[in-house]
Amino acid sequence: MKNFVLFAFTLVFFAQKNQAQLIEKVIEVRNNPFLQHLIGVKEYVYPIRVTGNTFLHSDAPGFTNKEQVILKTPKNLYVQYLGTGFLFRLTSVNDSILTFTRIDNTENLNYNQGAYHFTAGEDIFNFGGYGFWKSNGHLRIYNAAINEWGIVPTSEEAIPALFPNNPSWFDPLTSTLYLPFQTVINVGLIERTFASGKIINDSKVLDIKTGNWKNTGKVSEEYIEMIKKCQARFNYNKGLIILWNEDLYLINYLENSIYKMRSNSVTQNILHMAGQGNMVYYSNGTLHRFNLYSKITDSIQINLSDFKRTSMRITERDPMVYYITLAVIICSAILIFIFKKPSRSSVTMTDASTSEEKPFTISFSGTEKTLINLLISKSTKNRTISIEEINYVLGVKDKNTGLQKKVRSDTFNDINEKFRFLTQRDQVLIQSKRSEEDKRYFEYYINHENIRVLQQFI
Repeated sequence: MKNFVLFAFTLVFFAQKNQAQLIEKVIEVRNNPFLQHLIGVKEYVYPIRVTGNTFLHSDAPGFTNKEQVILKTPKNLYVQYLGTGFLFRLTSVNDSILTFTRIDNTENLNYNQGAYHFTAGEDIFNFGGYGFWKSNGHLRIYNAAINEWGIVPTSEEAIPALFPNNPSWFDPLTSTLYLPFQTVINVGLIERTFASGKIINDSKVLDIKTGNWKNTGKVSEEYIEMIKKCQARFNYNKGLIILWNEDLYLINYLENSIYKMRSNSVTQNILHMAGQGNMVYYSNGTLHRFNLYSKITDSIQINLSDFKRTSMRITERDPMVYYITLAVIICSAILIFIFKKPSRSSVTMTDASTSEEKPFTISFSGTEKTLINLLISKSTKNRTISIEEINYVLGVKDKNTGLQKKVRSDTFNDINEKFRFLTQRDQVLIQSKRSEEDKRYFEYYINHENIRVLQQFI
């Protein structure tokens, strides 16, 4: 039996090796305005996914239906066959023909199906993927010096979801890879959820230069639902553009926020652009498309100012952060109390009455009191306050949405942490609920029990 398994493995290995050697070394592609624009564009272009055998045409067994991804760097244009390390570089351009030449020496196949591809400068990476009955979180880089792919060591293995709706996103300005959540597939384990994909909702970012992963919180369930069921997705310079429930959204990873287009007039065109046989990429406010069947080139404008910020978030702050902050405050209070307490020998009879120790106190600032009083006033009447009212109280109503959100979040956190310390209760003072008029937005209030407790401190 062992000899039979060894023999079968040997056959598969040599079959794959022969298959790798059969693919053409040089493949020509007809030039068109879409490719001319792509070659000439100066800004960062995210990889373009292409359906099987519609861009590079190969007659090699196993490659006639294999999908491809187009990779643009500042100096070169590449095409990689998905699920392989096979890499072609544009080596010749004329008015009618583009010539792509294979530059790698790879022989292995099917170890990175559905990986996330990206470029950083002239470096080419792919991250994760599925192969040999399980998904992985390996980061691979193409080594042009030896024409081989190598592994990039990282601090842990974080495993991305697979195509078509992989939520990973790379920021070329900071060389940071964003992974909102993980989806682990391992059909070799008995637990049934691993076969279909077990979701781990820890949000992470990877510094490509150091290989260190860092946790950034817990991804929201609503965001996971959006990504899993979106009908189309494109990369842009702050995250993703997705089509979900017939509405267009911006997933802004840099601000941890989600925007929705005010009008859905372009959504049908976007869905059509994401159809079979289309090559699409976003550049400078425009989605460019080339249909590989009809050979038609067109584009559509996406004005980012047409999007309105929603109350949805990509990740929520980890609850442990609150407890750690509270512990720091309590420890600081104890240390201050100890070191400021006067020694017995320094207290005389004449000043004994004035040297009484004052207990350590935490008080709310003037702005915090104003916001709390407004919340109490509305909450006692069973009403809530809106984000606009909060922005007015905090003095940021005319500021940009990013600053508004940060000031609100910091103020809420400070008030809630002070409330926990003052009352020694593990409760959130300022609570939220979805607006009755528009479920996309949140409104805020304080429950009646906490109002009674709070009034003694303000």
